[in-house]
Amino acid sequence: DALVLDVKTGSGAFMREKKDALRLAKSMLDIGRRARKKMAALITDMNQPLGAAVGNALEIKQTVQILAGAESPLTRDFVELTEVLGGWMLFLGGISKTSIDGKERIRQARLDGSGLRKFAEMIRAQGGNAAVCERPEEILARAKIKKTVTSPWKGFVNVLEARSVGVAALLLGAGRRTQESSVDASAGILLHKKVGDSVERGEAVADLFTSRQDWLDGAEKMFLSGLTVTKVKPRPVLLIHQILRS
Repeated sequence: DALVLDVKTGSGAFMREKKDALRLAKSMLDIGRRARKKMAALITDMNQPLGAAVGNALEIKQTVQILAGAESPLTRDFVELTEVLGGWMLFLGGISKTSIDGKERIRQARLDGSGLRKFAEMIRAQGGNAAVCERPEEILARAKIKKTVTSPWKGFVNVLEARSVGVAALLLGAGRRTQESSVDASAGILLHKKVGDSVERGEAVADLFTSRQDWLDGAEKMFLSGLTVTKVKPRPVLLIHQILRS
């Protein structure tokens, strides 16, 4: 009966330019109107990765931590966007009077544990191991190799390009290089810094996880190619650029 669209824009998005993302959102909303569906489209930022984790097992572990009520500056954008999207869904679905009320209900479900219990129920319904919600370290795949990437510069993180981070994760095995390639569930990247954070020369900015030693150098170079550190602190990232209704 209702749909909420998260239309990304930025370096890591399909629609890198905001005007193209806006055009796509309007087109999708037009389809929704023709189908007589209640819809909302949020134009959201994807210039840097959301949250701190990139990669299958790392992202599931992050999800469990968040649903268990954990708070972290590195995952604040991930949590905020999830709560806003969920709030709109509850509003359009007739569960909440407003999207703001819906957002608060999503937040409460995260903090009181009911969201984590529902996630475990969803995993069981699909034949998965719901024990991951209690013991993610024991259940999830763990990489054989870990390497810490340090900053060559001192200052503030001005750019952390989502595309470069995504390609770096792919090179570690978290994505498919070819259609025939397999995905390494343990591979990925754990961020220690996001845009706006201060960083010292030699300080850790990310951890790389992989099962292949020979993949590390290329992934590290790709990651650093998307990192820019400047002397001046950048303006805060605008997470939600625009909200449209059908």
